[in-house]
Amino acid sequence: MFRACKTLFFIGCLCLPGMAMAQLRDNVDVGSLSQIAPFSIGVLGPHQAPMPADQWLNSERDVLADLLRYMPTNSGSYVINDLLHRVLLSGGDLPAGGDPNNHLAVLRLAGAYNLGKLHETGEIAARSPRGYHDPQTALFAVNSLLALGQPEPACTIANQLNEARSAPFWLKVRAFCMAKAGNIAGAELIAGLVVEANPENAGFLTRINRLTTPSSQPETVTVQTALELAMVEAAKDIVSPDDLPFVLQAALARRADTRSLGFAFDSFVAGAVSVPDMAEILISHASQMELPLETNSDAQTIQPLSPFEQDLQRLKWAKSQNGMDRLALLFSLGRSANDANLRADALAVLLQPGEHLRDWLALHRLAIEEIRYLPLDQNLAQIAPVFVQASLLANDFELARKWSKIMQPEILEAWAFDLPFRIVNPATKRIKDVALPSTDSEAEQFQLASELMALHALGHPLDPIARQWLSSRANINEAQCPLGKQIALASSAKAGALAETILRIADLMGNSGFDGLPNSCNTGIVSALQELGLAHEARLAAMEWTFGNRFHK
Repeated sequence: MFRACKTLFFIGCLCLPGMAMAQLRDNVDVGSLSQIAPFSIGVLGPHQAPMPADQWLNSERDVLADLLRYMPTNSGSYVINDLLHRVLLSGGDLPAGGDPNNHLAVLRLAGAYNLGKLHETGEIAARSPRGYHDPQTALFAVNSLLALGQPEPACTIANQLNEARSAPFWLKVRAFCMAKAGNIAGAELIAGLVVEANPENAGFLTRINRLTTPSSQPETVTVQTALELAMVEAAKDIVSPDDLPFVLQAALARRADTRSLGFAFDSFVAGAVSVPDMAEILISHASQMELPLETNSDAQTIQPLSPFEQDLQRLKWAKSQNGMDRLALLFSLGRSANDANLRADALAVLLQPGEHLRDWLALHRLAIEEIRYLPLDQNLAQIAPVFVQASLLANDFELARKWSKIMQPEILEAWAFDLPFRIVNPATKRIKDVALPSTDSEAEQFQLASELMALHALGHPLDPIARQWLSSRANINEAQCPLGKQIALASSAKAGALAETILRIADLMGNSGFDGLPNSCNTGIVSALQELGLAHEARLAAMEWTFGNRFHK
């Protein structure tokens, strides 16, 4: 997992993919769009809700700089990652004290970039004051293009830059560009200067040599930066998946080859790849797989299978597959099978618990839109609980209520007072009639404790019996949240410091996700979101937290 890489390190060496670039031509001014404050630039997609313009207020510039500098690149929670995306990609007002040296603006760019929001980060860089004439924003633009596999416009920006041309990063980029253009002597000369200045750059000369003297035997190479990625790909070598920074995973997710499927799904789990994009990637992969369709045959005639029979056979075959092949086939059937019940069967199989909680949660995001289009059918009563659960995880209580109508009576009765229904239902007022565990099972007690704590964090009063049960269970009161971080989080939320609070949540979570934190930390996170008025996000966070405990049960 990719814990809090220092942002300043990434500014100097990492990559960032494509964006809305200004047109690039030789000897033409680039990147000089409107002269506007970097913090006012918003680049959220059409389906993402922007944060309020005052989100950076009620905090201090140096505090925000510290939180941005050490922000984790993947919190392990889709809900928290999505909040970080929205904070960093929403336009807004400057924090107290302003940003006279654009230090915070650069940290904001680096943070969004490290989270894998590559096109958006590049667009901010392109629209920032001075555009590509500023070495710091030009760095993001160049790294973006290199990671996207577009070295030509990256080289144009690097060659037209007048400032900081002797900095190691720009020397390396120009050496790479010369090698790509066939200027072998120039490339080797500059690469020699880079190594002479710092012997630790000897590996860079090796990569240049792979470009200037191609080999028929590809090597597998570990890469850490966009430039290294571009050089490996230009030499037709192989990128090792080991120790790959999250931002490069997000970049490789957009490559049109089979090896990129794993990167695409990991980036989707973390929120760096959207649901529509992931759906398109999976359907494209499924369409390229040759399915072994049989025929109805006897000794005298051979009849082709009907479309329904073909889909049945595809479903049977999909269930026998593993990994991304299985996922792609099941999702493709869940979207496009001719029979609605067969689509439902494919989606229910797709949502069966696997080995990893975060993958399982992500699959619900992928499947929920397909579930919304399924008609109710009593024949689906057996799998209705799967769709109720998916609806709850999507914070769609009405859809959960719809599918609960065809649940089997005994299951529905057992679910009547199920706490996740109350967590997601905004109409929940007071929590009572809670079924306390009838055994000494620690798993059951921990599950109930987390759900009661989530409801309390959402502002729902607990009845006296539930309160007493919570306070008297030593085994659920042992693991404590770091007190200083917890108080700082609660205080920033109470002060209405929205951006600071989201960054503090990420700092508290690290890359552990809700399932890696004690319940006391998770309670504080949900309470902070509720305090900020982010009720929808608070319920989503509570569902992710509490269903994590059910998953591991």
